[in-house]
Amino acid sequence: MELDSMTTRKEDINQFITSQLQELAQKKRLSREMWSSLEQTFQKKSEGTFLWISFMAQDLQKQRLLDFEASLEMLPAGLDAVYDRILQNIDFEKQEMIRGILYWVLVAKSPLTIPQLCEAVDIEPQGFLTRENVCIELIKCCGHLLQIKDKHNRSYTKQTVTFLHQSAKDYLMASERRQITGLALPQLHEHATIILIRYLESISSHPGIESRRWRDIMKDFPMADYAIQNWHRHFDTLEDITQVMQQGARFFEEDSKARLTWQNLYGFDDDDEDYSPIPLLHLSAKLLLNRLTEWCLRSDRELDLEAEWGVFQHTALVYACENQQEYIITLLLDAGANAVAAHYSHTNALEAALSYCNRHILHILAQSESCRNFLIEKGSKEDGSLINVAAESANEDACRFLIEDLGWDLNWQNGRVGQLASWPCLLPWKMATSILSAVLSKSGMFPLGITQTN
Repeated sequence: MELDSMTTRKEDINQFITSQLQELAQKKRLSREMWSSLEQTFQKKSEGTFLWISFMAQDLQKQRLLDFEASLEMLPAGLDAVYDRILQNIDFEKQEMIRGILYWVLVAKSPLTIPQLCEAVDIEPQGFLTRENVCIELIKCCGHLLQIKDKHNRSYTKQTVTFLHQSAKDYLMASERRQITGLALPQLHEHATIILIRYLESISSHPGIESRRWRDIMKDFPMADYAIQNWHRHFDTLEDITQVMQQGARFFEEDSKARLTWQNLYGFDDDDEDYSPIPLLHLSAKLLLNRLTEWCLRSDRELDLEAEWGVFQHTALVYACENQQEYIITLLLDAGANAVAAHYSHTNALEAALSYCNRHILHILAQSESCRNFLIEKGSKEDGSLINVAAESANEDACRFLIEDLGWDLNWQNGRVGQLASWPCLLPWKMATSILSAVLSKSGMFPLGITQTN
């Protein structure tokens, strides 16, 4: 039977209470009177939740029979009261570290391991206990809030920490609980972002970090993998990034060694490898960070909207189009970005959009002055090369945009190679041929080399 927190039918609750009391009676040899008292207490205080019954049965298993009667009177009513009591019973000297543990488990984008929690909360060894042992003991103090789970891989097993039940996370997320736990929800991800960025700065300042093996980095910096993969995911939740940009200034400066180290460890696509830190505008477009785009566009820093980065020297607008980011695309166009600029690159933003974007985004691009003039010129020259770009990517929306919305002719010359735009002759484009045949069949027109069959 699944232990969920939803109110269920009374008979189901009674059956579950009976099953739990039977197990308890076998171990504690309960009298009939004690059984009856337990049953009444469970029915009254469980508030119709399986989870409460399970938790309290587990707690009573640890009690001496002599203390049962007093324990019954002390049982909290409902799950929230259970969690309240856990937090209230935490020793004062442990509260700060336990709050830190709860904070990280609450905001973590993926379950943290014991060593990662030790790093995040800055847990130190105590006496004969390693810091991992200390962390485990602190987690035990959290009772029914947290659990340690074994995650098995082929060659090793690692322990991760998660909430025991969704109700525990919901409890901590509730506004009235934040003061109890010392957590202010609006600042949770901001704090996490700052901690992770500073951790990346620490990694980058380690002597010889550029030549170290990943296994050695993880040994010295257990939080490295999480920080590398997730700092921007915490960043993305923020409405106001002012504090992060100020406190992480070294990471966000133009020639940041920390950002260069991070991007090398993060593993961008091979075509984006570069020996210089990725510019912030490009970073925002690649990682879909809307607030960072806004910050770059309104900051006092000198900004080159046509700056190119990576092996193929793409602009930020190209990356935004590749990621189909309508909001960032709109911001860049409004700031004056050129959709058809391509100095060293073989791909401009319009071509990237024809490969990846939907019809709506293509209309947004077409409304910009640079793109509008470019499309008008292409049309006046009957240059159908962009149709090939859309067809090669099998982008039906882009094909419809060029043919239906702009009224381009499939028999126009391909401006790059001086050939008819007859992609059916090119085998890799079979899928695109099928798409365009469907588009044109409505008007009775067919691309060169394609005939209608019954």
